[in-house]
Amino acid sequence: MYAAVDPQTNKLLHTKHRPTTTKVLAHAFLTELSEKHDVDVQENMAPIQVVGSGATVNDATQNAFDRATTLLDTSEGEVRARCTFTAGVQIGRLPGVVQLDMLSPLDILEDRGLGDAVQTQ
Repeated sequence: MYAAVDPQTNKLLHTKHRPTTTKVLAHAFLTELSEKHDVDVQENMAPIQVVGSGATVNDATQNAFDRATTLLDTSEGEVRARCTFTAGVQIGRLPGVVQLDMLSPLDILEDRGLGDAVQTQ
């Protein structure tokens, strides 16, 4: 089952019951969802991980968000949304270390000189 949830109200916005074994079905679901909510789906994305550090987990998390917003030249809200919807936030084993995983637009990563690195991976 595919589902989209409003993060503020936890209300189900859209669901589809389909086998989840192929990218084609996932792409069809995302296309249908984006059309229903008038949102553009970006196709050329690449995964990145941004590491944050600090005296506490909260400091490390904020440091990671600050680094990601600087890297991507975007708002903290967009970085939080990208982490929520495309990957996640991981708390490291060491105190005060956090990793943000997310998909980012390839054109932005190319502008930052990271395009070749993410495409090679």
